[in-house]
Amino acid sequence: MLQQMNRVATYARVSTGMQAEDGKSLAAQKAEMREFAEARDWEIVAEFVDAGLSGTNMDRPGLKNALKAAEKGSYDILLVHELSRLSRRLYDTLGIFEKLGRIEIGFASVQEPNFNFSNPTGRLVLTMLAALNQYYVDLLKMHTAKSKRERARRGLYNASITPFGYEHVGDADTPPERVPEQAAIVKEMFEKYASGKYSFQQLAEWMSDAGYRTRSGRRFSKDTVADMIRNPFYKGKVWYRQGSHSQDEGEIFDGQHEAIVSPQLWELCRRVRHRRRVSPRTYQPQYRAYLLNGLVRCDICGRKLRAQGAKAGDYYREMSVQRGFLDCPVGGRGVRMEEIDGQVGAVFRQLRLPSDWQDELAEMVEEEEELDTLQNRHARLVAERRRLKQMKIRGEFDIDPDLYRREHTRIQRELAELPAEAEIRGVGFASGVIDELTDTWDDAELIDRRDLLRLALRQIKVDVVQGRVVTIEPYPVFVPLFRELPFLRELGFGVFHPVWSEDEADALDVMESRAPITEVPDPVNVPDWPLVLSLPVDIVGKRITPMLSDWLKERRRADKPLGPVVELTNPRVPGLKVDVRHWPDVIINSVTELSELEDGSVGFLWTPFALQRAEDKAALVEEVKRVLEKGGRWAFVDVLPASMSGHWLYSHFSDAWENDTGLTWDAFELYNELRGAGFEVELERTTLQRDVAREVAYEMAQQRRRCPQLAILPDETYEEGLAALRQVLEREGNEALEISELTLVQLTADKG
Repeated sequence: MLQQMNRVATYARVSTGMQAEDGKSLAAQKAEMREFAEARDWEIVAEFVDAGLSGTNMDRPGLKNALKAAEKGSYDILLVHELSRLSRRLYDTLGIFEKLGRIEIGFASVQEPNFNFSNPTGRLVLTMLAALNQYYVDLLKMHTAKSKRERARRGLYNASITPFGYEHVGDADTPPERVPEQAAIVKEMFEKYASGKYSFQQLAEWMSDAGYRTRSGRRFSKDTVADMIRNPFYKGKVWYRQGSHSQDEGEIFDGQHEAIVSPQLWELCRRVRHRRRVSPRTYQPQYRAYLLNGLVRCDICGRKLRAQGAKAGDYYREMSVQRGFLDCPVGGRGVRMEEIDGQVGAVFRQLRLPSDWQDELAEMVEEEEELDTLQNRHARLVAERRRLKQMKIRGEFDIDPDLYRREHTRIQRELAELPAEAEIRGVGFASGVIDELTDTWDDAELIDRRDLLRLALRQIKVDVVQGRVVTIEPYPVFVPLFRELPFLRELGFGVFHPVWSEDEADALDVMESRAPITEVPDPVNVPDWPLVLSLPVDIVGKRITPMLSDWLKERRRADKPLGPVVELTNPRVPGLKVDVRHWPDVIINSVTELSELEDGSVGFLWTPFALQRAEDKAALVEEVKRVLEKGGRWAFVDVLPASMSGHWLYSHFSDAWENDTGLTWDAFELYNELRGAGFEVELERTTLQRDVAREVAYEMAQQRRRCPQLAILPDETYEEGLAALRQVLEREGNEALEISELTLVQLTADKG
């Protein structure tokens, strides 16, 4: 049933100087927006806030979360108090309109009735504004490209960030100058590579271990070094790359800057690169075959894992640190191959082709008109991606790299959902392979199984700490096959999450399981009900809270004063525990609001389940920074809805999951938001299996007003989910267990 477009998300913002202005406070904005929505019979399903942030700054947590929730379809209309709350720059405002128009989200402003794009006609106007904005951007970029080529012809560098070894010293018409210490290490790097004894990876490790970092502050990676070795800027040339993706193509002009390496040294390096590229196969290292090599990725940062064989066992390892990135909380961790390979095998053993598969395939391939449409759409997206990358190479996204990332992600997503002609025509062969191999999976050769996976899958995301497959993403033409497997839950188009039964989880050793829930708990006595029904003992501790114990021991070893220990009370969460036999001098102080605390007055702060539910997360983070002393520690436990799509509540009320993931931080965001705020962060994520009796699940779902996830759902959506749950209950009986997963994060953040 088509849902009426009336789900509204509100966005409010005040700058630092506006907090007390009459009519401009957050409370005043919210009140007027609620009245505006109520008068139109709109239901507010989410509220986003940015406090103390300028409208000229697009890097606002509340705005980013609002747009992210829009992309997920969590609401239908974005409502603001007035247009200036959204942005104070025309370009940024039109950019937001472009995004909303593209994903068919309406927009309305309380103070500006002319900006009412909440109905179909208004959304058409929004799309037209987006198109005009795109025309303006394209025109601007065309003139920018002409200007950049002219600068290159004059021997001037175009990008705002110079290559490592140089720095800007004057205005835009002054060539960059060499930084002596950096220039020396760059020259030595070229000399080492020219000797033929060093690889890009070895040179990256050598430079990083020597204490050098890239312009973004990361360790050097082999790709960074490869780009440097190929960059003609180092031999005194300026490169203009419009229309070329290759490092060896484009227009090259004499530069006005001073070279670091001689033409002769450059030529030696070029020859080494060429020789290694065309060396005979007999002289190249022989690589082992791994089942998931090239397919498996970290589920937190999304980067590919590297397959590594060793005497102690084979692993898929997260390599962010080696690639120069410090933003993944599980960087450098690995998972045994046999664990992940076993879970993937358990999926493929159960794939079965429907009896009419070949007939449907024949009809699909014979529809030439449909194939032409798919082919044209695919070609347009590929061309759009090519133009986007050309613009990035030319440096046109240097000011706003997030814009490139968002557009590239959109194009990649649309391509992923669009089967190309080759995929459709090749599916017959692949389906035959599946038909043969699923029955003989265990006896098939590793190479055959690997090739089957590469035919059928785009990627697999893995929790490298707990050793579990998180999502499986087949190519679009194979999505119907995976939809037939009852233990796979489809999170979005073609993205499947395995939800194992307790027996399967035990057999595969996927995750720890807890005793099932067979009685309806009292929501007053549990945190974040009904997502969390009890805290594991290893989090709360029997005599002392483990995270507090670790901090006390660290302080004692460092001979530092313990400092005040404070907890933000939550009546539904067990308080901090301290073992008075070992720590008789430790006193735990409880507060209900952090505003009660003085600046820099806290050594250890415990705030369980406070961050994810905070209306303004950024403000809470700043408040914690204020009350902590230098070197003080912030510790908490919280839920990660983005990692627990297998929870029984989300399984029946998928809109609740989409709402929660739009309003909360996932592990990657949580880790990097706190690092960006100046904390040293350690994050530990744990997924547990705790099934629930279906009768209990149904009774809890009926207590809608006690459950924040269900309370904000539209009535129709809630009733549909409840009816579906009741049907399952009637079909399978009261005592049948509902498979359910819970993901908690334990995090400590030290104030630097």
